[in-house]
Amino acid sequence: MSKYNGKTSIEKVLREFYRKLSYGKSKVGCLEDFVIDSYVSGKLSEEEEKKVDTHLLVCGYCLHKVSKLEADIKQIKVQESIDKKSVLENVFEIVVGFTKAAIQIISTSGVIKTGQLQPEYVRGVKQGKCDIIRVGQKIADIELDVDIFYDTNTGAKEVMVAVKDIEMSRRPKFVLSLFRNNIKIETKNTDIAGVARFENISYGNNVLKLYEEDRELGRVNLILQELV
Repeated sequence: MSKYNGKTSIEKVLREFYRKLSYGKSKVGCLEDFVIDSYVSGKLSEEEEKKVDTHLLVCGYCLHKVSKLEADIKQIKVQESIDKKSVLENVFEIVVGFTKAAIQIISTSGVIKTGQLQPEYVRGVKQGKCDIIRVGQKIADIELDVDIFYDTNTGAKEVMVAVKDIEMSRRPKFVLSLFRNNIKIETKNTDIAGVARFENISYGNNVLKLYEEDRELGRVNLILQELV
């Protein structure tokens, strides 16, 4: 029998497995649920494992429960692998440079949309001694627009992320988390318009991760550089 290391999602399967099992209560003499749990998770001693192996040779009921649980965990591990691959594919990068008077895009794997901003809006921003750029990208069925504001007076930087469901099949209820050096700095829920703002942006590597419920959909690598 294959054994599995405990992970959060797998532990949830272990907890929910017995509650959902339709076979009813265990028969007299059969393995307890926690024993099957420990057996599949590889947490039994060698002696305990041998006792379970011996029981499974003569008990089809317990063998079915073990096989079913192992199959469920295997499916979860496959789905985790698919989700991880999907996240890695849904990453786009923005490298931005700052001078004393302006902000400029050095490189990006997204689409530069600064020219699509309303002229009146851009003029208003610049009159406030600020500069702005916009970069967009599609992640699965989600469209992200990332606006970066730069206050040329104070040097303050702000990022506004607009999240739009392209198919309009659900209201924009997403979560964005800002990471720096693999440390979570801040988490924001998108508002009714699908927008989240971050003011805690600094030079270096900033990562914005997009979530829907507990599932990560993708991320933006935002690299800010100071230019001479």
